[in-house]
Amino acid sequence: MSVKDHQRALMLSAATNEPSPSGTRRLPPPPGAKRAPNRWRADYPIPAVSNGRALIDPRETARRVGCHPVTLYRWMKTLPGFPIAIRISPNRIAFFEDEVTAYIDSRPRVA
Repeated sequence: MSVKDHQRALMLSAATNEPSPSGTRRLPPPPGAKRAPNRWRADYPIPAVSNGRALIDPRETARRVGCHPVTLYRWMKTLPGFPIAIRISPNRIAFFEDEVTAYIDSRPRVA
């Protein structure tokens, strides 16, 4: 069975509420159901620190540096001179905006 045939069979089984070829049942989501939040999207704004230094989230830091957020976490562990993140809650980190800007400015320019 080709991939397209398998996908077509899954679509038909979901529409008829019949078991799919793999034995599982795929049902459409109920009306009004919300999707799971994207884990790379900043749903909540990060507040500024009391000393006035602005904070930016990892996704924005990755965008400014020009990498994927997963690469950003690897660079935090392995790249010397990369800005150090601060923990603002048990499951959330942020970077000081001025440190990220200084890191970007310290990188050599390409001719």
